[in-house]
Amino acid sequence: MRKLNEGLNAKLTLVSGQSGYGKTTALSQWAHAANLPVAWLSLDRQDNDWIAFWSGVTAAVETVAPGFGASSVMPLVKEGPSSAAASVSASTPAWSSEPAIKALLNALHDLAGELAIVLDDYQFIELPAIHRSWAYFVERLPDTVHLYVASRVDPAIPTARLLARQELHRVTTDDLRFDADEGRVFFELKAGLALTGEQTSALVRQTEGWISGLQLAAISLGRSPDPASFISQFSGRQQHIADYLLEEVFRDLEAPLQAFLLETSVLARMNPPLCEAVTGRTDCRALLARLEQLNLFLIPLDEERQWYRYHHLLSDFLRGQFAGSDPGGWASAHARAARWLEEQGSIEEAGEHYLEGRQYEDAVRLIERHLPGLIQSRGATLSRWVLRLPEGCLEGKPMAEMFYLLLLTGSGQKELAARKIGEALARYERLQGAMDETAWRSVMGNLYFLSGVSCYLLKDLTGVSRYFELAERLFPEARLLRSVSFNNNHVLDEFDDHMGYLNDYHAASEFMDKWLGVWGENLAHPFVLSLNVSHSRLLYEWNRLDEAEACVRRLLGRSDTPPVARTLLHLYGSASRIMQAQGYSGEAAELLVQLRARVDSPDYDLYMRRIEAEEACLHVRQGNRRRAAQWLARCGMSHADEVSIGSVTELLALARVLAACGRDAEALDLAERLYALLCREDRLRDRIQALIVQAIALHGLERTVEALDRLDTALRLAEPQGFVRSFVDEGEVMAELLSAYVEAEARGAAGTFAYARKLLQALSDEAAGRNAAVDEAAERSVPALQRLRVSCFGRFKVCGPDGREVRWRTSKAEELLAYLVHHRGEAVDRYRIMDALWDDDSAKTSANLNTTVHLLRKTLGTVGIEGVVQHNRGFYRVDADVLDCDYLSFEAWISAGTAPTDDNIDRCLAVAKLYAGPYLSDNGYPWSDPAGKSLENEFVTLLLQIGDYYMDDGNYSAAIGAMKRALKQASWREDVHVRLIRAHLANKDRIAALKQYDALKRMLRTEYRLEPGDEAKGLLNLR
Repeated sequence: MRKLNEGLNAKLTLVSGQSGYGKTTALSQWAHAANLPVAWLSLDRQDNDWIAFWSGVTAAVETVAPGFGASSVMPLVKEGPSSAAASVSASTPAWSSEPAIKALLNALHDLAGELAIVLDDYQFIELPAIHRSWAYFVERLPDTVHLYVASRVDPAIPTARLLARQELHRVTTDDLRFDADEGRVFFELKAGLALTGEQTSALVRQTEGWISGLQLAAISLGRSPDPASFISQFSGRQQHIADYLLEEVFRDLEAPLQAFLLETSVLARMNPPLCEAVTGRTDCRALLARLEQLNLFLIPLDEERQWYRYHHLLSDFLRGQFAGSDPGGWASAHARAARWLEEQGSIEEAGEHYLEGRQYEDAVRLIERHLPGLIQSRGATLSRWVLRLPEGCLEGKPMAEMFYLLLLTGSGQKELAARKIGEALARYERLQGAMDETAWRSVMGNLYFLSGVSCYLLKDLTGVSRYFELAERLFPEARLLRSVSFNNNHVLDEFDDHMGYLNDYHAASEFMDKWLGVWGENLAHPFVLSLNVSHSRLLYEWNRLDEAEACVRRLLGRSDTPPVARTLLHLYGSASRIMQAQGYSGEAAELLVQLRARVDSPDYDLYMRRIEAEEACLHVRQGNRRRAAQWLARCGMSHADEVSIGSVTELLALARVLAACGRDAEALDLAERLYALLCREDRLRDRIQALIVQAIALHGLERTVEALDRLDTALRLAEPQGFVRSFVDEGEVMAELLSAYVEAEARGAAGTFAYARKLLQALSDEAAGRNAAVDEAAERSVPALQRLRVSCFGRFKVCGPDGREVRWRTSKAEELLAYLVHHRGEAVDRYRIMDALWDDDSAKTSANLNTTVHLLRKTLGTVGIEGVVQHNRGFYRVDADVLDCDYLSFEAWISAGTAPTDDNIDRCLAVAKLYAGPYLSDNGYPWSDPAGKSLENEFVTLLLQIGDYYMDDGNYSAAIGAMKRALKQASWREDVHVRLIRAHLANKDRIAALKQYDALKRMLRTEYRLEPGDEAKGLLNLR
């Protein structure tokens, strides 16, 4: 008890030891005696699922804090983890700052007083996604909450940091085992046996203080006519002791109790009705009471003693006996248990029993009946079940088979998956006409979608497009596979960086142009975000920097960009390289600083290593060898490290920095080993970059002939795909190598000289651009008129006094200025700002606001604008007097309520022209939506006023033009249609009026199932 009480001074207490050492008993006794609420969760195999685990944790806390998490936590838990977090590999980074875990932590913070949470039998939890989210949970746990975890093995969560901070407390086997005095008390008080001190010491010594061994020995001694003889023969290893003692105990039980124990041993937990269903007996309640009376390793799971489980030692022993002696009875017992549990709605437990009893038809029936729910809430369990089924079991069960094929695709068995998918396609194509048409279309839609994914993994983009086109035709039926883990396609490493995986850049460009055009900018689509990021990387590689910049700025400016760490890594990394190539070195570095702030994951250290590697390469490009060398000293990597496909990015960065810092031999060794790996993996881009590093390292070693040979290989690989930046980013050393390479042409050597000259020209242009940027910066330092031009209709855009668009250091700095402009110079409370921009008012968010204000002022200062953002006593405002803003001008006119007249019609038209698009629509700021709708209505009203003015003036063509603009904004408004009909008739164009009436009629019927009103009909005499 003392050791467990010491755990109240730590975040996490690990109680670890082999089965039978009393972990559960010790914790149970401690929990009953504790002076604080204890939430208890007993885990089993069914809890090895993200949703089941976190639902259990939340429900356990709710037992001691009624209402806990019902509205704030459980709905998020039931949505499950992001697919990144549900990654199948423990080494795969994941976005583990799940909304559900954050909500759970916030709810725990809100609890009054201290709380202990006990997780018993954690050894059943093996899912990496649970371990990662659990590690995140533990790291951020409130000081008032203490976790106690009992497990036969140490949990697969990082504990070094907790140990260093003295937040981890351990209770080990040595703490749990009985000594001689404790053994004496146990035999006397608990077992009622009068043993001598020598006999007690012998038993404790022979069992090594193993509590279950002592308990089994006590049961046998109670029945033995010669205790002394029994003790003298008692020896061996713990498992041998257990088997021996259990056989002794089991043999002495009456036959009905033996049969009951064997048949119910298949159950992970039991109550009397379930036992009756399995055994066919009616006296199960009495038999459970008898077992409890005998103290025979029966553990109650609730205070009311309705549910029980056998101790693992007894359970393992009985199962071995039952399965070995009566395989048929073993299978039948599982089947009976499964049927009862299925009837009670315990689907997971039922499925486990069907599979354990090899009742595969029933297992498939259960899977098929509950497939959508299992996919959404029990994906890990479903995956395990499907992979346990014998081959062929799922044929004829289309949706279950789709799920199996998806699992196969994600397992890395690309050729096998493609073959199986092809077989399924052929089989179901033959069933057209034999199956219900709707069902057939659904199956084929899902198969086409999965075939596209399979083709991608085989680098067949023509096949991807072919199958995606077929799948799109069948949408919305083809939903199943989109709803599985591909709702966020980062389960497979190949989907992280398309341009690192695909080798045909021209085909990739056509593919991206096509499908980004089809899917638009819907970031909820499984492929849109990562495909956009990869498109920016492709444009960057081709040196189409303006297009690449536009692509990443559009993504960085979106408020609905999913915060998936792996995607953010690629997005910000791409943006940083683009900014550096454009000459914005400060912004390039700032983007990586922002990335650090946005990464929130228990794999934080891994992400920091990758970000720091990117920063080191940026230092090399910027000529800062000192900073690059500092990274080499602290990165913890060596040129001799083992190379693997998952570490290519960091190791290529290491090789590049080693070469830049003059450690060419090490760089060469590493780059050559990476090249061999990348050839095996068929990764073109990284092969080329490994060859480039080899050429640079050999050049540094003055092995010029070999350097040019490696460069020639890289050029021959790169030229067909149009690579530019992979070479240009290396700067002056690449210019030297390419110059030497081109000189070989005069000597009659073979090579790709035209391509090399093109790259040399790109390097020359970039150097000239850098010089121009320096001159431009000098020009911008000259004082200019202190005004900003701000556009809010469409995209938020700010131009400095020189007319150049302001480049924002962070998207939040841009949003903060937009928010202050939105309030038209009024002072806004800091907490209101924090809630609008971060949906939070915590201390961390307060620090974020301070940083954002600083960056906003600093950015405006670079264009010669000072004092625009003002602060006073917790309120912020923008000085609207220095802004030329379309939104402010529009609102000022509308607020004045001035109707169009002969004197102001030109001004009215100019104000209407300010409305270039919906308010801040391209930025996606949620706080701007209500104002956007209001402004749209005001714009329509203004256009109608202009139309009325022209109608009164007899200028019907101008009136029609204004009204058409109004109708474009408000096509659902019948009164606008009527005005336009009246204008056409006034313009003597009855045909146009009738066409407008038909458009009105189609709209009303389609959208509202209504007919046009009497006014419209009366104008055309159609009543």
